[in-house]
Amino acid sequence: PQGGGKEPEAVDEERGSEGGEPKAAAGEPGGAAHAEDPTVLELRERIAALEAELDDTRTLLQESEDRYLRLRAEFENFRRRTRQEVEQIRANAAEHLVLQLLPVVDNLERALAAAGGAGADVKGFAQGVEMVLKQFLSELSKAGVRPVEALGSPFDPRLHEAVMYEESDEAEGTVIAEFQKGYVLNDKVLRPSMVKVAKAR
Repeated sequence: PQGGGKEPEAVDEERGSEGGEPKAAAGEPGGAAHAEDPTVLELRERIAALEAELDDTRTLLQESEDRYLRLRAEFENFRRRTRQEVEQIRANAAEHLVLQLLPVVDNLERALAAAGGAGADVKGFAQGVEMVLKQFLSELSKAGVRPVEALGSPFDPRLHEAVMYEESDEAEGTVIAEFQKGYVLNDKVLRPSMVKVAKAR
């Protein structure tokens, strides 16, 4: 070199053209993107598993609640049916008993009718029978039994059984005689009244 001057210093290849910081080598901090911490990945997987487990638990809880509501409704229906069946059994039993007792009432009434024109001793006996009959009818009334209104009423095929028709001054279709009383238990006809019905002249 001429002039004996100093040789230019070599440019540091490790520095940038403007003399900035040294370039980061591959693999060093500040270079390629960091790999995610394994602990964070494990936590995320655990959270996802817990969320899935929570969803399953919610589904099972909903199914259990639905099953409980169905069972409760079925039980209420069972109780209602059982109560209705018990009431029906009681009503049938009462109906059967009353039907067996009604002939007794008929015979007591016939005895009273037959004793109406007899002597004093028989009349005293008839009064006793009448007391028994009244008491008996009172007990039947407490059980829901009542006689059918017939004499003087318009003929009703639900309550009356016409065994005779007779010309009469009464309005046509009026019950003018009753041969056997009818009875109802609550609102059910146990037996209709046997009646004579007026017809036009």
